[in-house]
Amino acid sequence: MQVSTNDYYEDNGREGQIRCIFLSEFHATAGCKISCQVPADYVSKEVFDAINVYIIPKPHLQRCILTVNALDIKVVGYPVGIENQQKYARNAFLFNLCFVCDSWARSVQYEPVVKKLSEYLIMMEEESCFLSKEGDHKLKLQKIFETVIKDLNEKKVTTIVEGDTTIYLKIVIHKPDPPVVKDHMVPLLLLDFKNTPLDKWDLTTQQVIS
Repeated sequence: MQVSTNDYYEDNGREGQIRCIFLSEFHATAGCKISCQVPADYVSKEVFDAINVYIIPKPHLQRCILTVNALDIKVVGYPVGIENQQKYARNAFLFNLCFVCDSWARSVQYEPVVKKLSEYLIMMEEESCFLSKEGDHKLKLQKIFETVIKDLNEKKVTTIVEGDTTIYLKIVIHKPDPPVVKDHMVPLLLLDFKNTPLDKWDLTTQQVIS
């Protein structure tokens, strides 16, 4: 895959854009599947089938950030299981909200956003079966995903109102660590300080030169 010089790489501390958001769930009869995806078919069925064991994982990996880098994409997810014997056919509803980036893109800045949006969806599912109920909920979810991708890629922040729930999301840029300062690296005066009034210097410098 060719990448232009304007693209971003993980090792230089810069970020790539969100390419796709999808919701995967474990259906009672169809098994693991993508139930909502924006843009549609960005993650193909063949690619999803190859990685779905990491999208809907074993229970001990639930409510943990999982990142899968394979087949030229990087998927950041937060798998969730909501148990309820009365509401769900298999006694639990398993789903995973995922952000998709290019495989080379730095993605750590998206992890808190994925977790926070997942927690909003958990709350909405527990209150009104927003994810599992048949009806127009998937269309509402699709509009939410469209707004999230557009706003976060352009403005790094978004606010979405859905019913009684207001969703606030913001990307916090993770700056690279500063370079290591070695013992021989000391500040040097480039100008003659003798003609500079002492009270013009900061307190530390005043103590050094006085």
